Amino acid sequence: ASCDDPNAICVISGTGSLVCSFNESHQMVKSGGGGPLIGDYGSGFWTGRTALARFLFPRADAFGNSKLPEWLKQEYGSGDISVCLSQIYRTSSPQAEIARVGSVVASFATDGDETAQSILADAMQPLADLTLEHMRSQGFPARKFKIYRTGGFWSASHFVVKYFEILLRLPTFEPPLTPIQGAMKLAQDTQKP
Repeated sequence: ASCDDPNAICVISGTGSLVCSFNESHQMVKSGGGGPLIGDYGSGFWTGRTALARFLFPRADAFGNSKLPEWLKQEYGSGDISVCLSQIYRTSSPQAEIARVGSVVASFATDGDETAQSILADAMQPLADLTLEHMRSQGFPARKFKIYRTGGFWSASHFVVKYFEILLRLPTFEPPLTPIQGAMKLAQDTQKP
């Protein structure tokens, strides 16, 4: 509703993610949004998960000059990934903690950390793929459309938007209404007879 456009494709990326639009019958259709166990592609959680997975499956050049290994060591008291994961799983919300790691990755990417930038690109690929598949299944691009992005992770780093648009090969836009204005619009629409 915050997109205020019947032909909008809305890509939400915060702690989790979701792609949605109205179909030609004006019914809301959604793709993704599987949560942390099934898949919140391109979200803060997914980015943190992607970063932590590099420690589980390290390559010789996995981190280069990245600040991420040192940050994890300082944050969780050890450079050992099993200790870090143990600390993460003991928090009241492991999903939110992993999303916080994703936000740190985005911050490092903004500071020029090439490993963090690579992690962001890897994390955004499945969200771009999901968006393209959503478009195909809903009759886009034959229909006139515009892709909007909302959710807190988009503002974590300009690289989040940059890599998503590169992988999508399409421009994206911020919605004209805030999420609260969109919620108010939905509430008003449900009040109409």
